[in-house]
Amino acid sequence: MSETEVEEMCSAHEAGAGVAELAERFGVHRSTVHSHLKRQGRAKPPRRRLDDAQLDDALAAHRNGESYASIARRYNVDPKTIRTWVNRWEHLRRPRSNTAG
Repeated sequence: MSETEVEEMCSAHEAGAGVAELAERFGVHRSTVHSHLKRQGRAKPPRRRLDDAQLDDALAAHRNGESYASIARRYNVDPKTIRTWVNRWEHLRRPRSNTAG
């Protein structure tokens, strides 16, 4: 890859593009993307967080049967991120048992 392509890849990554997306866009393997990002000191992607409105929408979509993957694509995050937030929310809202053991 040329220096210009590497810089373009790094900039796209910082803007939120995922490694798999960049690999496909530049026609290289994911490990190649990781290597270039690491050499440029940009190996860790910025953390994306859902704002309250997005989280509410994601929770409603999941309750309506939408998959984690589908919701994740909408917000450009990993499906595991959606699963984690849904599980945290469900755990916080779960009624506590008052039985003594």
